[in-house]
Amino acid sequence: MEAELFAAIKTADLPMVQRLLAKTPSDANALDAAGVPLVLRAMETGNEALCRWMIEQSLAKLNTPDPNGASLLHYAAKKGGAGLLRYLVEWVGCDPRKGDKGGVTPYAIAHTFGNEEGESYFAQVTGAAWEDMYQNPILPGFRPDPSIVRVGQDYYMVNSSFTWFPALPISHSRDLVHWEPVGHVLTDPATAMLQGLDSGHGYWAPDISYHEGRFYVTATLRRNDGHARPRAQIITSAPAPEGPWDPPAVIEEDGIDPSLFTDVDGKRYMVLNRGARLLPLSEDARAATGPAHLIWYGDTKRASEGPHLLYKDGWYYLIMAEGGTGLSHQISIGRSRTLNGPYEACPYDPVLHQYDPNGALQKSGHGDFVETQDGEWYAVYLCARPVDGYSPLGRETALDPVTWTLDGWPLVNARKGPSALQRKPKLPKYEPKTEPCMDPHAANSRWVFQRQPAKVTWADGVLTLQGDGRSLSDKDAASGIFTRQTALRCIFTARLADTPPIDSGAGITGYYDEKSYCTFGMEVTPKGGVLYLKVCEGGITQIVKTAPMTGRWLRMEADGLERRFYTSDDGWDWLLFADLPRAEFLSDEGKGCQKRFTGSMLGLYTVGRAAAAFDKIEITNLQTPVDLL
Repeated sequence: MEAELFAAIKTADLPMVQRLLAKTPSDANALDAAGVPLVLRAMETGNEALCRWMIEQSLAKLNTPDPNGASLLHYAAKKGGAGLLRYLVEWVGCDPRKGDKGGVTPYAIAHTFGNEEGESYFAQVTGAAWEDMYQNPILPGFRPDPSIVRVGQDYYMVNSSFTWFPALPISHSRDLVHWEPVGHVLTDPATAMLQGLDSGHGYWAPDISYHEGRFYVTATLRRNDGHARPRAQIITSAPAPEGPWDPPAVIEEDGIDPSLFTDVDGKRYMVLNRGARLLPLSEDARAATGPAHLIWYGDTKRASEGPHLLYKDGWYYLIMAEGGTGLSHQISIGRSRTLNGPYEACPYDPVLHQYDPNGALQKSGHGDFVETQDGEWYAVYLCARPVDGYSPLGRETALDPVTWTLDGWPLVNARKGPSALQRKPKLPKYEPKTEPCMDPHAANSRWVFQRQPAKVTWADGVLTLQGDGRSLSDKDAASGIFTRQTALRCIFTARLADTPPIDSGAGITGYYDEKSYCTFGMEVTPKGGVLYLKVCEGGITQIVKTAPMTGRWLRMEADGLERRFYTSDDGWDWLLFADLPRAEFLSDEGKGCQKRFTGSMLGLYTVGRAAAAFDKIEITNLQTPVDLL
């Protein structure tokens, strides 16, 4: 009966569908072999009469998605006309910007499959043509805890870096969507204070602000648990985001996630957790001038962190992250007529939270607000894109509009949760001047190091990495160079320019921290060369496979949680060497022995003390929402 019913749906035979469902009405909720509900298959036909009947006259449950979280509108968008799509949007209440688990939206489907009538309607209902939309996240890959500031027409953002060096990356934009790297705050190993710190510690939750011609950045320096003062705050300033930045001042105030606030009377403060505590600062913001005191503890009172103060229209607003860094993460708002409170919680709290378990962006929270030069407001905030419960890319940065209610409360994305697809801000079109580059010494370099820089050179497309005799498991190692993985599906390729000398080796790595990584490379002994794949999970290293060394080309493909490893003699014909079906250890939720707050990295490494030269280094991102269709 069900097979006959799905056949009738496929041919849009409404009389037959009506007869079959009259016999067994509950079959309206049948699933096909792919797990797709009958009513979604009806939408796929684009037949308006069939779709309306299924919605209004059958017992079909309209809120049951397909296994990837796609809805009625996703299936109708491929070839449905404006009449059907308008019916689904305006009467059924579907949203053309709502993504499935992979971030695919109905608008993207209409655009990709050439449904011009559907795309035209979606442009009308969203208020923007396809080319005037943007997709979240705007800064993909390990980019958590964003803070933003506008100076004139320029926007600058800073993110957490933990134990990665250089520390505290700064990005620049003029349209809030397209960002370019302009450098880091801490670029001197002597003042970065990262040596010996466990991964997941280091620099947390920075804040960037501007005051009287200088840029200021403050962040938590999270030392190891055995330190007498495991949490301290650093503050530094510079005449420009590109630097030079002053050596950081350290304020030994317990707490995390500091931000700077300058009141209307010119007095300066730091705001930091627990809850939101106010710490008075000197005029140059490099020292505390009194004790900190609590001004608000948040709405839920759970894991209140990331406080930012905003003064607007006679109100002091506290923007607060709450709920922990997992699926319960959110942004809450409190406000007061006076700086010291008392603060009242927003009646619409949380103003940002992901309520949809099928949404592409999860763990949304920890954000900051910015006003454009045209008076619009936006929020940058962290989010994650889990795959089967694991987040290999770590926490990323997303952007959504902020609107203000008539009674003066801010709502992020009209309180609909994080958006997969959104209209671009009404700002001049901007194309970044620079892109991340392969030169490890450039301000816009895509490469970073763990705790301290390795000895590395770049010339004529060849990156030479000096070995230091330490493995990637050693916290003191300077034997690797890394870049953020920014797509769930990507290809990382490199060639060893020369065969390594005896008692040395080199290769490529998928890396999370010193206790969670895999290495795919070559080692040369007096008996010959060996190609191998090793996995370090939870600090325990295992050899997955070895074979005699042949070619010098190495490739790692990431596909969600899966990692595939290939070798080649010529860079054209690739032989599969090994496969890790579920590399969960390369994710925030993976098995670990320490805090897991960063994200998966792609890297090059050496074995032994000899230098290794790499060329043909290439990273190809395969995943965008449209690619998943």
